[in-house]
Amino acid sequence: MKLIVCEFLLEFYYQQKNRKFYNSIKMPYFMGLGMSMSTSLSQRLTQKLEVSMPPNNWSLLDAFKDEGDTPLRFKKLQLDFSGKSLEERLRAVSDANEIFRFSYTRAKSNGKGRHYKIPLFRDYNIDIKKIKIPITKEEYEKATTILNGAGRFQRIARSVPYFQLHQDVKQFAEFKGYTLDDIVVVGVDRGGRLPSFVMREALGKDNGYTLKVDQAGFSFKGELDRDKLDELIEKEVLKNRFILFVDSTVDSGRQIEVLKRYFDSDEWKLKVGHRGWGVVGSNENGENLYNHKNINWGLNPDESFEDNPSLMGVDYAPGSNTRVIDYPTETSEAIKNALLEVPRGVVLDLSNLSDLMKIKRAYYQIDRALRSKSWQKAEDTRRNLGVFGMEPTLLEHKITQPRKKLLVIGNGEEITINDEEVSYISDSLSELYDFFAGTHMGNPGRLLKRVSQARKTSAQLYQPTYSRNDFEGDEIFENSVNFHGETKEEFRENLVQSADAVLVLGGNEGTLRETILSIYAEKPVYVLSKYGVVGNYVMKSKSLRQNQNLHLVDNLPDAVQRLRMT
Repeated sequence: MKLIVCEFLLEFYYQQKNRKFYNSIKMPYFMGLGMSMSTSLSQRLTQKLEVSMPPNNWSLLDAFKDEGDTPLRFKKLQLDFSGKSLEERLRAVSDANEIFRFSYTRAKSNGKGRHYKIPLFRDYNIDIKKIKIPITKEEYEKATTILNGAGRFQRIARSVPYFQLHQDVKQFAEFKGYTLDDIVVVGVDRGGRLPSFVMREALGKDNGYTLKVDQAGFSFKGELDRDKLDELIEKEVLKNRFILFVDSTVDSGRQIEVLKRYFDSDEWKLKVGHRGWGVVGSNENGENLYNHKNINWGLNPDESFEDNPSLMGVDYAPGSNTRVIDYPTETSEAIKNALLEVPRGVVLDLSNLSDLMKIKRAYYQIDRALRSKSWQKAEDTRRNLGVFGMEPTLLEHKITQPRKKLLVIGNGEEITINDEEVSYISDSLSELYDFFAGTHMGNPGRLLKRVSQARKTSAQLYQPTYSRNDFEGDEIFENSVNFHGETKEEFRENLVQSADAVLVLGGNEGTLRETILSIYAEKPVYVLSKYGVVGNYVMKSKSLRQNQNLHLVDNLPDAVQRLRMT
C-alpha cells in the first residue's frame, strides 16, 4: 500500500484552524514527509491523503497546566529495583513504557483499513513509509486506549528511551576512549537544563552542573559564562573528567563552535584540566557533528524542552546573554519531579485496561445507528419536561460522600431548555455533582454557565487540545477548561470516561455518538424519552435499550431523582 502524507493539505488545514500545534505539523517531529517544499502546488493538490500522522501537542508546560502529572485513568506503581544494576533498572523502565515511544495511526486503501505504529524520531530525512510497523486493529486499540488513559503529560514523560540513552552515551564515550565513570554531565543552559537532569538519570549520576553558552549568530562569535566556568574550575569538578555537554537540540552547531574555542584550546585545557569533551543532543537531520553524538529524546525537544523559565527554572541575568539566575517555580519543580520519577521506576498500573477498552465496541454500534432508517426518521421534538411550578429537590442531610462528575450532553447548536428547567437541574444536583460538558454552547453550555454562577468550582468545560486558542480571554471558561484529546475521537472518549453519570438533553449526531460511547463505557446514562432526535431514536432502539445502564426517563424530576440515588 502506497503511503503519502500530503504536507500541503495538513499545512493549509491547520493554518485555517489557527491551531497551536501547527508548527509540529509544518516542521514534523515524525520525519520524512517524503516531498520537497519546492514541489509545485498543482502536484500537491492532486495527491491523495492516504495516511497522516495524528497531531500531537508535545509541550510539557501545556500538558501540565491542563492535566497535572496524574494519569487520567490509571494509578501509579513503583517497580521493585532491589538487587538490580543501573542497566537492568533502565531496561525495566523502558520495557514498561515501550508503548509510549510510538505514534499510532490508521490508513485506508482500496476500502481496507490498515493500522501502524511509527517510532518517534526527530529526523527529517527518514521516510515514514520506511519505518512504519504494521500492527493489528487490536494492538492499535490497546495502544490508543493506554495513551488516552495516561493523559498527554504522562505520554510525553514516558516517551523518553532511558535505556537507549544510556547505551548511546556509553558507546560514544567508549569510542573516544572513556568509560561512564569518567563522565561529568554539564547542561547547556537554558534549554539544556532539564535535558541534563534526564541524562543524569540515564547515566546514574548523582551530581551534574550547568553552563550558559550564548550561541550568538554566524556574523560574530558566541560566548559562554566565564564566571561560572571559573567557578567549576575552582571546584575542580571538571578536572580529569570527560565533560559531556547536554543540550536539547544540536542543529546549527553554533554551541559547538563556542565550546571548541575553549575546551580544545591548550590554554584552557591547562586551566580546566579535563581529559576530553563531547556534546549530546538531537539533530534535526540525524547527523553527528564535531564531537557530537546525535541522540533521540523520544519526546519532541523543540516543544517539550522549550526555553521557558517556568519550565527550566532558570532565567537570564538582567542585561546579560551569558549569565543565568535560578528561577525556580512550583511548576518547574513539579514538572521536573514528575518527569524524573519515570526513570526511578514509577510506572502505570494497567490492570483496568480491559474495562477501558470496552468503549471501543461502541463504534460499530454508532456506525450502525447512523445508517439506520430509525435514525433518519427520528423527530426533533421539544416537549415540556415537567418542572413547571416545581421547586428544586434540595438535600435534607449533610453530604458525606465524595462529589461525583455529571457529564451533560445534548443540543449544542441552540438552547431548547428554558431557564426554569436549567435552574431545576442545577439547584437539585449541584451539591452532589460537579458538572462538565464538551461544548460551551447550546443546552450543555447553558447549564454549565448556570452552575458556574451558583458554584464556580463545580462547572468545567472539556475540549480537544486544538481548541486551546479559542478560549483565551473567555470570561467564564478561560480558567475552567480541561484540554485533552488530539483528535475528536480521543476527545469524546476522554469526555465519556471522565463521567460518573451522563445526562442527555436533546441533541443530534454528536450527542448520539457520545450517548452510545457512554453506554458502552458502562456509565449510568439518563435519556429523556422522546425529547430531541436522540431521545426519539433511543426510545425505539431495541439494541440500546437492552443495556441495563441506560435509563429512559419521562421527565426532569424523574431524571434528577435517579441521579441523586446513583
